[in-house]
Amino acid sequence: MSKFTIKIIIFTIIAIFVSGSFFIIPAKAQTEPQTLESYVAYFYNRYSKHFDEHGYIFKAPDYDVPEFRAPQTAREILSLATYYKYRALKGERYARQKIRQAILAASLELNSRPLYTQSFSDAWVQMTMVSLLDQIPLILTSSEVNRVYQQILDRMAAGILAPDTSNRAALSAVYWQQTVNNFYQKGLINQDKKNELDNLIKDKITTVLEQDVDQYDWYNEGRPMKFNPHYHLITALAFACYGQATGQLEFLIKAKEMTDNLRLITFQNGMVEARIGNRPAGLGAQFYLGAALLNYKFGYDDFAVYLNYAYGDRFFSDPEYPNRLEYHSTIKSMSPDFHDDISFSNLAELALLNPSFKKMKFQYVKKMRDIPEVAQKGKITIVNTGDSIKFNDLKFNLDKSGDYSYLPDKGIVLGASVSIQVYGQFRHNFNQENEQIADFEKLLKEYLVQDSFSMNSQSFQTLADSYIYGGYSLPEIVDTIKNGPRAVHPTIPANVWQRSENYQRYLTSAL
Repeated sequence: MSKFTIKIIIFTIIAIFVSGSFFIIPAKAQTEPQTLESYVAYFYNRYSKHFDEHGYIFKAPDYDVPEFRAPQTAREILSLATYYKYRALKGERYARQKIRQAILAASLELNSRPLYTQSFSDAWVQMTMVSLLDQIPLILTSSEVNRVYQQILDRMAAGILAPDTSNRAALSAVYWQQTVNNFYQKGLINQDKKNELDNLIKDKITTVLEQDVDQYDWYNEGRPMKFNPHYHLITALAFACYGQATGQLEFLIKAKEMTDNLRLITFQNGMVEARIGNRPAGLGAQFYLGAALLNYKFGYDDFAVYLNYAYGDRFFSDPEYPNRLEYHSTIKSMSPDFHDDISFSNLAELALLNPSFKKMKFQYVKKMRDIPEVAQKGKITIVNTGDSIKFNDLKFNLDKSGDYSYLPDKGIVLGASVSIQVYGQFRHNFNQENEQIADFEKLLKEYLVQDSFSMNSQSFQTLADSYIYGGYSLPEIVDTIKNGPRAVHPTIPANVWQRSENYQRYLTSAL
């Protein structure tokens, strides 16, 4: 054997040893069974590398962060820093310092506000601060740790009672339950105090169970109530984690039924199209991690299809920032509109506190199994052939790449959702449209102050669409409510419909 060959072998061996520290190995490339920790670590390590390369900034246009900026709120501060966790666990000084600074900065930001300003976001921060302090020893001094614990204790009751609604209330409840359980085990609260806090938490999450999930196990929110796949998933996972943490069987049962509904709208490769319901921009890696965890929890052996779908570069697809963890629209021909997925760490840290999830081991699977081709759940009919899903009248086909879906035909969805396009325009993001609907409803009530009126949610949605997207005026909409369809057309924009004979009859009667 030549000296040159020996040098190559030695270099190769050294490269193998150091690769764990200096290279990010895609999870799919590993042949050993994966765990939740190893899967999450891939996303954390790669995204933290992005911050090293491009600065400690993020952008999420649908969540009022239209341009890149540094984190400001406690949740933003700790969410970003948590991506350094696995590097810190390996002893990297820079990563440890990042997390230390974030815990102190997040605590300072929380302390700068009155107790009543807390929300579900702050509940996650406090759960995660406690968890990180448990996982990464000596990252704070003992006096700093005690101060953080005491401040959390001081905020706890007010945080649980914060006026969160819908999926946010479910998340707040399970975050606080984890913290209460942790503090009880540490002896920081006694049994009486724990019972008191447990009851407050149960009241909060029970409200979500009763008000936001219908009898057919679909999560709906907004005005009118709409199905939302992302928040459906988030709520189901919150129920599952809460049920696991408290032994409350009814929440585990509901989470199982909601998981079954998610399976019904899953393409054979694991993809779920966000616009089957309503979701800003698209669904990201956190959604698919949550879907996999729920399917694993409830015994579906194809759970790793969701993990397979989200692995590798799929949610690191911003060509300008290849290590940026992002989510984007998966409607073909639409602009991707990349958003930083800083909340992946929020879901992951909750999951990692669940003992049953931490036991998960898997090999990647590429195709879903045993999903009914036709299902009827309340007013919703789903036809799923694997590469085509029809959700009432809204149909999506999976493109050949498996990365995108497209609309082969148009139609208004009845029941829990609405069409993706209206008056030839793509709908605005969920938050923006809800604000516009609320403004429309307020103006309409002011206009009809002397009249009483009622309509079903589909009729209200149609009129709201005509105002927001169709260019119709309030007088035209009021005439439609009082006299039937003539001034407003449900699919033709105002500037076209106003040239029709029906519209001319409206003008004549209005004179």
